Amino acid sequence: MSGAAILGHDESVWAKSKLVKVTIAILNLFKDPSKASASGATVRGVKYYISADDHFINGKNGYGGVVVVKTIQSVIIGMYDGWFQRVNAVMNVERMSEHLRENGF
Repeated sequence: MSGAAILGHDESVWAKSKLVKVTIAILNLFKDPSKASASGATVRGVKYYISADDHFINGKNGYGGVVVVKTIQSVIIGMYDGWFQRVNAVMNVERMSEHLRENGF
């Protein structure tokens, strides 16, 4: 992955890499996932085509993208560059979200 972050629903940063400046905008996508899917989203100056529901956001732009999963108390964000990395990003973000959910987060 090219970057990752874990945020609380209150926008507090639990862990981060390069994503801190874009995380608040990503959190707002969960407020109305259908709107995000229809209009897309801009992350770090790049427009992404979004598929989203109440707990999962997948943003694609060419070979790169962003994967976001919402848990009980947090949001996990992973960004990737390349098709192969997409599979790894989804897998890693999902694993982390399962771990956090199992532990009440």
